[in-house]
Amino acid sequence: GVSGHVRFYGNQTDVRKFLVASDIYLMTSKFEGISLTTIEAMACGIPAILYDVAGLRDFNKNGENSCLIPEDHQLLAKTVIELYSHPEISERLSANARELVDKTYHMEKNVPVIFTLYNQ
Repeated sequence: GVSGHVRFYGNQTDVRKFLVASDIYLMTSKFEGISLTTIEAMACGIPAILYDVAGLRDFNKNGENSCLIPEDHQLLAKTVIELYSHPEISERLSANARELVDKTYHMEKNVPVIFTLYNQ
């Protein structure tokens, strides 16, 4: 019953255009390593709601980069409404998330570090 409200586009190669058109990013994975999609969403300035599971909680530094919630679809819906209704919270989370991504995952900053690590 969601087809009138949600668009399903299937696999895409240019994900960025979908990310920048999004208001909120949801990662409801129950098991996750390092989530590249979460990094990409945060880099695009999208406020993120993440399930509180290993891997995803790494993105929630000091509770200021995302909304980290337990696995609960009702709380998920409530949190989406809360973020959508309070743009000042979304803007703060987005700014902090972009800063985290730039500091921690930026390719130009990290490639020399990784190169040095493997060449020791």
